[in-house]
Amino acid sequence: MRLRAGLAVALLLACLPSAPAATTSVAVIVRASTHAADAATAVTRAGGTVRRHLGIIDAVAATVPERALPRLAAATGVIDVTTDDRLQLLSTEERFDRQDAGSLRRTARTIDAVDLWDGGITGAGVDVAVIDSGVARVAGLDEPGAVIDGPDLSFEAGDPDRRHKDGYGHGTHLAGIVAGRDGAVRGMAPGARLVSIKVADSNGATDVSQVI
Repeated sequence: MRLRAGLAVALLLACLPSAPAATTSVAVIVRASTHAADAATAVTRAGGTVRRHLGIIDAVAATVPERALPRLAAATGVIDVTTDDRLQLLSTEERFDRQDAGSLRRTARTIDAVDLWDGGITGAGVDVAVIDSGVARVAGLDEPGAVIDGPDLSFEAGDPDRRHKDGYGHGTHLAGIVAGRDGAVRGMAPGARLVSIKVADSNGATDVSQVI
């Protein structure tokens, strides 16, 4: 009797519908041959969700079921499908003094920037966009009008205490190389104005679509 009951239970379980396998979704960038709207249409037809339009490259950032990727890549009008990878800015831990090969003073002389400055070419009248972790108004970048805030496209844009602020340091480091002017220490174009476009957060984290 026990054997029969065991067989009956086993047969019953075998007949029950199995639970559907979990669907794995991946973050991708889908680029179209004509317009971002075509990429969005292809994503929707593949069962995915559009997260943002990237009109500058006729693409969209989307989340798509992994199993639908081959069909999406083969869709009419789709040029390519790439992963929307996470990016990490490099650390700013290393420091250079004036004697180091990588110091601003030596670099300026190596590329003949000093001769350009002496000739009145300093980058004045030119705006340089720094697409990074933001720019802090530290010494050398704190003159009125030296840096203006463009859009904050980072994960911290919704936090008023962090919006536009550089909590990581990489953007400020680069800004100093471009246009810092702190006494005798100057960036390569000390007369230029910087436009800070923040794409990375206080951990230096962003992703491909944020940067695009």
